Amino acid sequence: MSFGQYGVDLATVEVKDYSGLPVGSFPMVIESYEEKKSDDGTSRIYFMAAMTVFEGASKDQKHNEFFDVVNTGNPIVAEIGIESIKKLAIACGKPNAASFEELINIPFVSIRKLDKTKKYVNTVAYEQYVAGAPLAQPTEQAAAPSWAAKA
Repeated sequence: MSFGQYGVDLATVEVKDYSGLPVGSFPMVIESYEEKKSDDGTSRIYFMAAMTVFEGASKDQKHNEFFDVVNTGNPIVAEIGIESIKKLAIACGKPNAASFEELINIPFVSIRKLDKTKKYVNTVAYEQYVAGAPLAQPTEQAAAPSWAAKA
C-alpha cells in the first residue's frame, strides 16, 4: 500500500508548527465564532472564537479560544468562561456586548502564561490594544510534548 494511492505525495507536504502561541502578549482580532453544544444540546454550551495575531513575530498565526457558558457537569468552568468573555469584551471596548458578533475585528491583546504544572500555555488575560505600545516578550516556554519532535 502506498501513500500515492490516496493522493499523498510527501515531497509536496509542508510540515507546520502546531505548537500554538507561546508565552507572551499578542495583538489579535476575533475573525469568527461558533456556538457549540454537547450531544444532548443542554449540558454544555460554549463558544469557539477563531482569532488571528495581526502583528509581531507570530503575525497571521491562528488561535482558537473556547468559552463555556453552560456546563452542568462542572459549573465553575462556565463561570470562568463567562468571566473570560467579560474580560475580552472590556479589552475590545465593548463591556456590555450582547454577542461575539460585536467583538469581531476589534483589536485586543491576549496575554499567555504557563499554567501551574509548567506544561501548558494558557490565555490568562486580555487587554486593550494600543498601537505602538510595547508588548511583553516571551520569557519561558512549556516543554514540547514528545510527539512534537520534528523529523
